[in-house]
Amino acid sequence: MELIDLFVVLSVEIYFLKCLDKFQKLRLIVQLWLVLIIVFFFVMILSLPIV
Repeated sequence: MELIDLFVVLSVEIYFLKCLDKFQKLRLIVQLWLVLIIVFFFVMILSLPIV
C-alpha cells in the first residue's frame, strides 16, 4: 500500500515538473517574441525621420 502511494506521489511530481518545464519554455518564447517586437518597433521609430 505504501509503495503504491509513493509511486502515485512520484508520478504526480514528475507530471508537475514536466508541466513547469513546458511553462518555462513558453515563457522563454514569449519573452523572446516581446524582445523582438520591441527591437522592431525601436528600429522602425529610429528609421522614420530618415525616410
